[in-house]
Amino acid sequence: SVWGEDNGSFDRYILDGAGANENEAVSNGTGTEDDITGLYSASVTTLSTVVFDEDQSNGSSVFINGGREISFTTDHGGETSNNFQIGAKGDGTRRFNGLISEVIVYNQLLTPTATRQRIESYLAIKYGITLSSDTDGDATAFEAGEGDYLASNGTPFWDASEVTTLHNNVAGIARDDASCLNQLQSQSVNSDAIVAMGLDDNTDGLESSNAQNGSAFSTDLSSLMWGHDGTSLHNQENREFDELQVRSRLNREWRVQETGTVGTVTVRFDVTRILGPDENLGTNDEAQIVLLVDADGDFSAGASVISQSFVVDSDGFVSFQLDFADGAYFTLASGEKYALPITLLSFEAAAEDDEIVLKWTTVSEVENSLFRLERSVNGIDFETIGYLDGSGTTDNINNYMLRDNDPVNGNNYYRLIDIDHNGVENASEIIRISYYKESDIEIKPYPNPLQKGQTLYISLDQEAELGTIRMHQMNGTEVRIETQRTGDRLEINVSQISQGVHLLTMVVNGKLLKFKIVVTG
Repeated sequence: SVWGEDNGSFDRYILDGAGANENEAVSNGTGTEDDITGLYSASVTTLSTVVFDEDQSNGSSVFINGGREISFTTDHGGETSNNFQIGAKGDGTRRFNGLISEVIVYNQLLTPTATRQRIESYLAIKYGITLSSDTDGDATAFEAGEGDYLASNGTPFWDASEVTTLHNNVAGIARDDASCLNQLQSQSVNSDAIVAMGLDDNTDGLESSNAQNGSAFSTDLSSLMWGHDGTSLHNQENREFDELQVRSRLNREWRVQETGTVGTVTVRFDVTRILGPDENLGTNDEAQIVLLVDADGDFSAGASVISQSFVVDSDGFVSFQLDFADGAYFTLASGEKYALPITLLSFEAAAEDDEIVLKWTTVSEVENSLFRLERSVNGIDFETIGYLDGSGTTDNINNYMLRDNDPVNGNNYYRLIDIDHNGVENASEIIRISYYKESDIEIKPYPNPLQKGQTLYISLDQEAELGTIRMHQMNGTEVRIETQRTGDRLEINVSQISQGVHLLTMVVNGKLLKFKIVVTG
């Protein structure tokens, strides 16, 4: 029992289990139970609401994440309440094997519907739960009020009817004093969610939990909610971006709704499962990622390009700070920002033998005297490694190249400093390239393609430092794997994998590697 009352044959309880008399069910008070479909799933946070309306024909209901799953008739008689337990039936039996975050009990019916919605909205925002868009269970999506997240005064923090195609992985931050809600940062609990957002008075990114966030909303009944369009992360055919701004973008789009006054927030993306700009593995450079923000959802023109607020050494996250306008759309892209007095078309690095070759191209220069190329091992502290003369004032395309003959083993960060005739300096974007000596062992999973049921192997130096290993379907859903390292070989058991293309990510010697794994039948 998730919770239960011990009152003889008229017990009240809700069960989650398997087998005879241990099904997913709710007590109807007549000594029998009504089954519930999809009550709880392993490792998934779920919000369940049970309303008992005594003796009313089908007047009682169970709601899962705000959506009605069943209606039933209760007959608990006039018995007084007895032992009530959270995580058991009431007599200490049928104990629940799981984690229970919060239980709220009311001694009256939650009517009208908006009353229940306000309570469920409080819990959904607090725990990052996406509320159902089918409140009454009639399979008609987005009727008036369905899927809304309501404040304590009944006004919507999230109006689902306004964003019918973006009601996926909904999450939000909010202050609602009447319900004691103070959610300063949040992320959807769904496994494919990659966006976290929150207030952040510091410059080091979001905290590890809401409780550790020391920021504050300025006004009551303020919120910022977001959801995405439900599309896959990647689609090579999506060309809806301005090629003068960026080179590529994610296929998925998000939209925000703001109530009251929120101000500047930090937006953090988990990019560990994202492919590189040209959809080849191993080419995704975190330092090149930017945020596109648009008012109408058409990123081909008029979008704003937001650079990262700070760059951390290949940690799998990118963060941005900005003040969203209500109704703004956003997505990730990869490209460069431009520095004056030059218009920089490209700035690239490539490892060749025992050196790194830096190339950049300008399409215009204004009184540009000199380029200074700088390198860093942490993305913060830079040293000069070379100079090249600029081209003065010109509208012609000019190509430049410098070589770093002594790169460090691991990550190398580079930036250009252009210096005009008056000595004024401007810095370009920071680019990063991972360099490893040719003697390093090539890492390549085998067999690939892989048949269902086979074990995946990787030859690995015994002294190599192995970090996180994860497998995802191309839609972002994580696949459960088991790993075992023996000598110079790593075994990856993927017995639960399905047929199709998957993305394997792993960190070796601090370097994030990505491989496409093809699974056949």
